[in-house]
Amino acid sequence: MWTFKFNGDWNVRYFTRFILCFDKRSPNDSCISNLGLCTIKGLIDKFKIFFLGRLCRASVTTTHKQLFNLRLGQILSEDLAKSSITYDLIQTLARYDMLSFLESYIEEAYIPDKRLWSKIVSQSITIFEENRWILSVQRQPKLNRYFKVHSCLTDHRLFRLSATDTFFTRDLLLLIRLGSVAIKSGQCTICNHYTDDIVKHLNLNCEHVVDIRNEMFYAIVNLLSVQDSVKLFQQDEDDMLDITW
Repeated sequence: MWTFKFNGDWNVRYFTRFILCFDKRSPNDSCISNLGLCTIKGLIDKFKIFFLGRLCRASVTTTHKQLFNLRLGQILSEDLAKSSITYDLIQTLARYDMLSFLESYIEEAYIPDKRLWSKIVSQSITIFEENRWILSVQRQPKLNRYFKVHSCLTDHRLFRLSATDTFFTRDLLLLIRLGSVAIKSGQCTICNHYTDDIVKHLNLNCEHVVDIRNEMFYAIVNLLSVQDSVKLFQQDEDDMLDITW
């Protein structure tokens, strides 16, 4: 049960798409990051390391603490096969670059208190998960635009805004969906023009919606200060699209 594998991450991605009304073929990395979700494995590892902290802080008179110390000693002396719960806990620590805490426990019998340990573990796993997510996104050119707008593994800023002003929730979720669409080529269903970037074409180039686009653009300009309006006019098309999201 300790190392049991399941399709938890697949379920998270499925329900994330459902909640945000995303297409079922939407990129995984843009789906889960809009809600700031980590992987199920990361969540399980967090509770594993919490459990390890409890073992280390337990009284030396308890049976489970004595058994843990025994297994730890056997692993260090290579007398125990690498298939125990204790060895798995050590591997989990190594995954998040936290072996220094185990060394402190072995040498000085020290482990941070519960509150500090919880904070350290949460931060370590968050950093690991975010770095993993960033690396995955950067390997996908189709998500370059999305990464410019949403560059960290946290809930989308428009999603947070929708929670404070529920009247605009539907419109804000639509913006999140548009900003999360991968860059892909295809034929515009409005003007039949073939383009390398469908979203960019529909928002900035399609001649059949030029009147609506201009009306919206100048409505935005009228809400801005003179300085911000000038900055907006100076943007190129790619930057203009990023500002939209």
